[in-house]
Amino acid sequence: MYEAHFGIPMAGAVLNAVNVRLNADTIAFLLGHCSAAVVMVDQEFFLLAEEALTILENKSKGKSNRPLLIVIAEKNCDPTPVQYALEKGAVEFEKFLETGDPDFSWKPPQDEWQSIALGYTSGTTASPKGVVLHHRGAYCWKFAFGGEVTANAVYSAIAHLGVTHFSAAPVVLNTIVNAPKEETILPLPRLVHVSTKHCCPSTLCTWKPEWDLLPTDLQARLNARQGVRYVSLEHLDVVSPTDMTPVLADGKTMGEIVFRAILEISVVARPDEQWGESPCAFVTLNPDVKETDPQQLAEDIMKFSRSKMPKYWVPKLVFFGPFPMTTTGKIQKHLLREKAKEMGPMKKS
Repeated sequence: MYEAHFGIPMAGAVLNAVNVRLNADTIAFLLGHCSAAVVMVDQEFFLLAEEALTILENKSKGKSNRPLLIVIAEKNCDPTPVQYALEKGAVEFEKFLETGDPDFSWKPPQDEWQSIALGYTSGTTASPKGVVLHHRGAYCWKFAFGGEVTANAVYSAIAHLGVTHFSAAPVVLNTIVNAPKEETILPLPRLVHVSTKHCCPSTLCTWKPEWDLLPTDLQARLNARQGVRYVSLEHLDVVSPTDMTPVLADGKTMGEIVFRAILEISVVARPDEQWGESPCAFVTLNPDVKETDPQQLAEDIMKFSRSKMPKYWVPKLVFFGPFPMTTTGKIQKHLLREKAKEMGPMKKS
């Protein structure tokens, strides 16, 4: 696969990395929508790819050509899946490479805005939508991404390249925090802003150069102040992960950023006899919140909404329960719309 990462763009083709957590129906849609010419798959996921291609063939009714299917064998794994793949007409990756021209002279893109990769949304509102990345974007993103994601690489970048802000998924942060001592460079030479999944302007304080000369404890206290506030973050708090109580605002005590009561909320349109459509809110509560009186809780939510936004924005109905989610953990809003529609139109008040 390392060769494919570079070889596909060098051949003038477009990469489309498919999330293996998606189901076969969704993968079939992606392959059909982008008119995939070649599908490369690790032996572990061959059955998933085969099922997706079968669905694609059935839906196209023979009107589209079946992509060339290439299976990537793992040396230390059971060879049975590879043998099965070959029997089904797949080509083994190394054998495929042997058919190439060793004297092939690749050329860079004629235009830096040419496509290099294609990605898809998770399909939370409808069918997944394609997003095209060009060569220029990939080149620039390389600098923002920082390259190799290892504890040693991150610590080295902070220590030697002047890094001041670092944002990554929780799994990456855990890797860095729990790295062996020999892979770290501590203490860090400067203050580094670390965040994940939160809106930085509202949860970080803009650093002022004159603070560099202040004592460390005062720097921490100043840096702990929030920045620009947003209405959606009014109830943001930093609490202890053990008992969920607010931590001391002393610039030292560690905690987790949380919001009160509501874990997730999604608002969709529901048919309305008077207005055509009106807002309908679906709410998932935090696990520690007891839903003793749903009606009262719904009224509290609507009362709060009326105090913060125009009347016609306020949901006329609040529905509690878990959300339908995609395999990548995103809310499937199109299913919520269907559910709101099934409730029937709101009656004229």
